[in-house]
Amino acid sequence: MGAGRFSRGDPVKKLFAVLMFALFLALPAQAARVRMSAPEKAEIGQPFYVELRSSEPVSGVSVTWRGQKYSFVPHDNAVRTVLGIPNSAKLVGQSLPVTVEFTFGGKPYRIVRKVKAASHSYPRQVLKVAPKMVNPPKSEQARIAAERKLVAAALATRTAGGVLPRPKDFVRPVDGIPTAKFGGFRVYNGTPRAGHGGLDLRAAVGTPVKAMCDGTVVLTGFHYFSGGAVYVDHGGGVFSVYFHLSKILVKKGQKVSAGDVLALSGATGRVTGPHLHLGINAGSAWLDALPLLGEAKIAPGVEKVYELK
Repeated sequence: MGAGRFSRGDPVKKLFAVLMFALFLALPAQAARVRMSAPEKAEIGQPFYVELRSSEPVSGVSVTWRGQKYSFVPHDNAVRTVLGIPNSAKLVGQSLPVTVEFTFGGKPYRIVRKVKAASHSYPRQVLKVAPKMVNPPKSEQARIAAERKLVAAALATRTAGGVLPRPKDFVRPVDGIPTAKFGGFRVYNGTPRAGHGGLDLRAAVGTPVKAMCDGTVVLTGFHYFSGGAVYVDHGGGVFSVYFHLSKILVKKGQKVSAGDVLALSGATGRVTGPHLHLGINAGSAWLDALPLLGEAKIAPGVEKVYELK
């Protein structure tokens, strides 16, 4: 045996191995950590992100916002979703809790963050449409009521969410420029109505309309006010909607991927001309789509780290 070498049964080598193993056992175990990102302030009618990332697998993830609870299945130990404060001046100044719950190592955990509602200036929009689109005839009232029930049921769908795209990673449904932005207080034929619940994008009749994100079609139809309409569920209480379509190419229950063609644009329903109305409903509120398309600012998230003990 050459100098400086241990034989296989050398007691010094065995002692060294035992000491190293004991030292390893004495080292403190690294605590699992989660990182949660949410803004401290968000403007009414504007979307924001809530994100949870964990160093170890977690399960049973849910997000509770404004009395509604949404479930999520993590991907690569992460969850990312969109929420928002309704476009209501009455909420400005209020601090609203967003609660994230999950299970790790058989133990439940709960994180609560507060988001303060801030004001946002929306434009006033004066429009002229057919009189029947301002004050529908009695013969259409039953139809309108039935369609509202269908829409409410579709938006009440609660499938599990996952990891939504970041801003700019959503697919733009059509290339046209905005012709009417979200939230504008509207006056139809001199009659005041509620703020605009979506984003209007220029689109000639027959323009292919693409899905913003992966999802499932939960409602289609030709409705009195919306015209040709498609509603897509992206999970976790997040929906995108597409109105005034001339032709619908998908069916309820159909799975779609980001960029798939859902329909052809048109000028159906209550319109002043051909365009696509793009709507985002998240956290049970209608929100501005522009920030998700990367064409307007979005409230910055503040990340905090929590140790799981």
